This record gives sequence, C-alpha cells and structure tokens, in this order.
Amino acid sequence: MIFAPRLNKPLYTNFLFRPGTRTLEPGRVPCLEGIQGKNIDFSSKNGSRLNGWYFKQAESRFTILFNHGNAGTIENRVGICSLLLKAGYSVFLYDYQGYGFSDGFATIEGVIEDSVSAFDYLVSEQGLKPEQIVVYGESLGVSVSCHLSDQRKCAALILQSGFSSLKAIAGHKYPILRLYPKWLYPLPGLDSLSVLKRSKLPVLIVHGELDAVIPFSHAEELFNAIGHDKKQFVSYADCAHSDICTLKPDQYVEALKGLISLV
Repeated sequence: MIFAPRLNKPLYTNFLFRPGTRTLEPGRVPCLEGIQGKNIDFSSKNGSRLNGWYFKQAESRFTILFNHGNAGTIENRVGICSLLLKAGYSVFLYDYQGYGFSDGFATIEGVIEDSVSAFDYLVSEQGLKPEQIVVYGESLGVSVSCHLSDQRKCAALILQSGFSSLKAIAGHKYPILRLYPKWLYPLPGLDSLSVLKRSKLPVLIVHGELDAVIPFSHAEELFNAIGHDKKQFVSYADCAHSDICTLKPDQYVEALKGLISLV
C-alpha cells in the first residue's frame, strides 16, 4: 500500500512530469510561417499564472488548442506548430503549471485544470466559439485533451502518440504496478479510453509504429474504442515517439488537413 500510486504521489509525479525551462527571453515569441506569435499570460483555475503563445491566421476556420507532452516546454514544439500553421489552423499552445514561464507545480489535477483554463481563455478573451476549437494532445497531452473534451464542447480531437490510460502505461513501464487495482491509482485516472468510448467528436489518431515510449497498441486500442465513423487513424511504419513531424512533415500536414473533412 505504501507504494500504491494513489497514496505515493511522488512516484507517479516523477514518472509523469518532466518540466523544461525556456531559453527565449520572457515575452519573446518566434515568427512561424510568416505569422508573428503573440505572448499570452492567463490564469489557471487555482490562480496560477500560465504562459502561452498564440499564432492567429485571419482566414483559418479552426484554432488548435495544443496540450503538449510531459517533457520540455512550448519552445520545443515550434516544429509541430509550423506544420499546424501550414495545414491552415491558428494555434494556441501554452505551458502547464511548473513548465517554462508558467507558475506553480504540475499535478494530474492541475494540468487538466490548466487545459480547461486555456480553452475558457480562447472563448472568453479571444472570442472563439467552442465549435471553432480543435483540441490537440501530444503524448501525455492526449489524456489531458480527452478529459478536456469531456468538460467542454469542442470541434474535434487530434491525439498524437498517446496512451490509453495511466494504469495501462504505468503497468507497461513498471510491471509490478500491474498488481494494483484501478482504485489505487490517482484521480483523475487519465483514462482516455473511457472518454473515447462515449465521445461523439471527430477524432484523428496519429502514432509511430516504432514508438518505444508508448506502444503502438495503445493507439489501436483508442481508435477501436471510438464508436462512430468520424475517425481517422494515421500510422507511420518508420516513426517512433517524437519524430513524426521531422520525418513525415508533408504527409502529416495532409493528415491534419484531412481532419477538417470529418468535422
């Protein structure tokens, strides 16, 4: 019981969250695909200040709300942000609490609250309608995005390189954790599988077949859980966990454009 994930928070916190630091000066935002990004500060539900970047395209039909993975910061996502802009989307990406220039410390409850706060910021401060927002999850961000879609109406989901549930990936990484029942895992359980089983949203799932961090089988399980036809599964036989945008940029842009036909 001492080592049960629900009772031993440092165990899963160290496993899940690896915050990175930023190298650019505070307030400085790159220009990507000819679009100058805007520095954004907003508040999370618990009052912590969060920091993000907003790349707005005047003619874009949808805005991507980007929930990144467990390591690094938004600075490490400029490559994928460029591809999203090429695909015709506006993009809002931000750092969770404890990452980059965002205040606080990352927790499971906290990162989910951060995503809801980012969504609400786009609606209340940027004037977007919920049906204009496509929620994007990368790795850990897949679970964050699925939980967000359960709390807020949105246009669609893009799920890249994600796991099916915290219990499933923890058992894969540390087999001894398979001994613990579901109720001994922290809540929320980051159970994307359960969310997708009841979701009616259009979904694009993307995964590299050589992924050694999160097995390809997780993507297959997530896709098969979706009980409607507005879904697309894009896999890359020669890609791993973090190299899809580097190795398959043109193919990925086309996949991103294809999602629009499902909405």
